[in-house]
Amino acid sequence: MAQITQLEISANLWQNRNGQTMHRAYVTVNNRAGEQLQSEITYGYGRHYMRTAGAMLQAAGLADPTRDPYAVVGEIKRQGAAVSEQSQRVKRCKDL
Repeated sequence: MAQITQLEISANLWQNRNGQTMHRAYVTVNNRAGEQLQSEITYGYGRHYMRTAGAMLQAAGLADPTRDPYAVVGEIKRQGAAVSEQSQRVKRCKDL
């Protein structure tokens, strides 16, 4: 696994008429914008996008695949990486 020194996680959140929240997560590792990871549109409320980000890091071989995906980001942070997180709500599903 590659050493992660900087991790940026962003997410777009959208809520449909029935109150279901969908999101798309974006992950940038070590400030390599050209290599940004992007999730599919995923169901999940609150900060569920952090679990999605963890699963994406595991799938890319950047995190321990035996860990719970939600715990992955916290583990990376404890190892000394600078972690930033932001989310925003969007009005339309196609804006995810």
